[in-house]
Amino acid sequence: MRIDDIEVKKGGSVTIDSIFEFESSLDVTMLIDKCRRAGCTVRFENEDLTIDSSFSRNPGKMATITLYSLLVAHPKAAQDYINYLFKKANKEAPGD
Repeated sequence: MRIDDIEVKKGGSVTIDSIFEFESSLDVTMLIDKCRRAGCTVRFENEDLTIDSSFSRNPGKMATITLYSLLVAHPKAAQDYINYLFKKANKEAPGD
């Protein structure tokens, strides 16, 4: 997904299916900044995250966006975590 293809209207809102549609963490940061400057709310549906004017005062939400952005930049980390969870679940399965 390209930032230039997203229409940001002053005081409006933008809905994105998933933060993982972006190719880089910089794109995520640029979209959030573009929306904040326009007083526009951005919603990431898959992640159940809404970024509005309170974003800069919400360290938890800022950290969440940072973590998701890192996964956008390094998708192997997400796959490694999924693999870890599957291995852990199999080792802890009842009857083992």
